[in-house]
Amino acid sequence: MTKRILAFILVLVCVFTIPALGQKEPKQVRKRTKTEAQKRDEQKSEDARFGEYSVNLHSKHQSKATKKRMKASAKRSKRHNNNRREFFLSRWYKNATKK
Repeated sequence: MTKRILAFILVLVCVFTIPALGQKEPKQVRKRTKTEAQKRDEQKSEDARFGEYSVNLHSKHQSKATKKRMKASAKRSKRHNNNRREFFLSRWYKNATKK
């Protein structure tokens, strides 16, 4: 009998505490977090735009051959960072083309 009473009390405690856990944040807090998130997104996009601008400006000052080397190097580094192997034909014929 006492086990049933304890189980019933435990269930009641759980039932009454669950709605308290689901309370919403005040409206001011939600609005502030939303504006902070928007500011962070704007800052990220601005940083990305500035980075692209800097790269383009840097490449404008280079000669044609250097631009070509930079492009090939960027492609190789991107592939390396993504842990991908080179195309199989280029791997097979790498030594044949260098002769």
